Amino acid sequence: MLARLAERSLDVQYYIWHGDTSGFLLFEELWNAAGRGVRVRLLLDDNGTSGLDEVIAALDSHPGIEVRLFNPFAYRGSRALGYLGDFERLNRRMHNKSFTGDSQLTIVGGRNVGDEYLPRREHGLPGARRHRRRSRRGESGTPSTGTGTAPRPTRRRR
Repeated sequence: MLARLAERSLDVQYYIWHGDTSGFLLFEELWNAAGRGVRVRLLLDDNGTSGLDEVIAALDSHPGIEVRLFNPFAYRGSRALGYLGDFERLNRRMHNKSFTGDSQLTIVGGRNVGDEYLPRREHGLPGARRHRRRSRRGESGTPSTGTGTAPRPTRRRR
């Protein structure tokens, strides 16, 4: 809701951001806000962004979105290998969780971004539509979610 109401700016910081339904819905809200002319600044701890390199790069390519990674891993493959070579630096993490709209209202603390941090209902997330894969492209040339033009990478099954 705060992302939809913002008129000038969104400053968002999170420790963990999952590439699941909740994560993509919030990515989509940030993308849409930037499309309305809202300046979006997103700071994510790189430890909590595993598997999201493509979508983060796509978000950062939007002229209205600035993405920064806190304490990024040099090796983008396995986080564990990064820790082996640079544990002292990589063990410093940013656990901030804040969402600020128009420098007027800030929500701090609370949950990381992901389905596992929200209460479940019998039919899925409260108020959220299920993530549906789409192969078509949006007007901007980025993968489309079907309702907006927020980027979505192909999700790999574990």
